[in-house]
Amino acid sequence: MTRGYLRTKTLQSAFEESKGQPLEIGAKTVHLAYDVPVEWPSTRAALSFTSFTDTPGQGVCLAMSEGELEINGLRTPTACLWADAVPAIVAIRFLQFPNSSAALRVWNSWRGTTGATLTWTRNAGLVVEAADDNTYRFACSDGIGPADFTDLTFDLKIETATKDTRDTMSLAGRE
Repeated sequence: MTRGYLRTKTLQSAFEESKGQPLEIGAKTVHLAYDVPVEWPSTRAALSFTSFTDTPGQGVCLAMSEGELEINGLRTPTACLWADAVPAIVAIRFLQFPNSSAALRVWNSWRGTTGATLTWTRNAGLVVEAADDNTYRFACSDGIGPADFTDLTFDLKIETATKDTRDTMSLAGRE
């Protein structure tokens, strides 16, 4: 299974060989990062942490391919949410240029011994399952020790608006 495969090779070296493409390890498809499609009228998401290890500190990084995220009133194209420092459920609003489709790139991170944010090294990766049409379930392995997809687990639910609620006024002049 996964542990036997990883005795001779880390996920990092396997991802380097595959040029970042998903890996089939046992019955699991392991991703370096995962792109969740964000199409209008999707206007928001809810990220809920279900479990995480305390040491090292676990996090989720998010990046929009187009537009911005709004989290706790802050507008940014990228964000890193630490499981031990945010509410159990984090509300995310998508701010996107009109008439564009985008993707939300998701990957896991963890804190190194000096507090630095670490990603995509050694045995880091994530397994993604669709819980339903709009919910993605992530199981993540940090890069420390053998691959263990219980280091961080979370759900990402994309909420679809009943009407087009694009905030075109706030995006004016950014085209």
